[in-house]
Amino acid sequence: MRKCIETLSEGARKVFNQLVTENYGFRESSMMLPEDSEDMCDFLELVELLSRDGYEEEDQTLFTRRPQLLLRAFGYIQGGNIAFLTKPRVGSKYVADFAVFNVTQGGSALFLIELEPHNSKLFTKEGLPGNRLSTALRQVADWDMEMKRSYAYLARDLVERATKLPRYPERSKNGSFALMQPDKIKDVWQAYGGDEYESVSYSIVIGRWTQLSEEHKKRLLHLNRKPDRIHIQTYDQIAKLAIIKEIHEWY
Repeated sequence: MRKCIETLSEGARKVFNQLVTENYGFRESSMMLPEDSEDMCDFLELVELLSRDGYEEEDQTLFTRRPQLLLRAFGYIQGGNIAFLTKPRVGSKYVADFAVFNVTQGGSALFLIELEPHNSKLFTKEGLPGNRLSTALRQVADWDMEMKRSYAYLARDLVERATKLPRYPERSKNGSFALMQPDKIKDVWQAYGGDEYESVSYSIVIGRWTQLSEEHKKRLLHLNRKPDRIHIQTYDQIAKLAIIKEIHEWY
């Protein structure tokens, strides 16, 4: 990693130092990934992206090309990931940016993910959700209403799509793939209660934690404590989870 860090731009080094600090407990930590691991390369490429102004398309391109960033954030570090979908349909009217399927002893889980630019402001000076965050919250609320109306059908449809994907490292044309034998996905999903219990959550990835004021950090924490299935994560959180050592896969 030291050699890779030396190739980072000056702005990226600043972001790196913001993320890899004693506050996160990574420097000198045995939980940090090996310096030469592919996941560390994912992390450093994300760091470089966060160091410059960009567009949502750039963020989407990076996560499509380096899906482990999202798999580690939404697939539980312990393992259990079974499929990764790019641009999955949510009913007939909506399209998410990404979907992650996984199973653990907590049951089957489907994460639908909405990306907003990493340089978006989460809140206004008055403490209200900014334009990008407000739009994203309305969008995922629409997904939630659609899923609640026809959960069994829509979940089965997404699972069926996952069964037709190539197994990683092969990918479909849009970058989607299965992480186990595709023809076993349906059985595994059902075995962990995927058809019995509504098991979908929604996440908005937007902005930077380190660029929030203390007041706005409190507001974000407050929003994420609400008893619903819509969560807001910053790109800092995605980067943080990218360099924590994986424990094992057990399913």
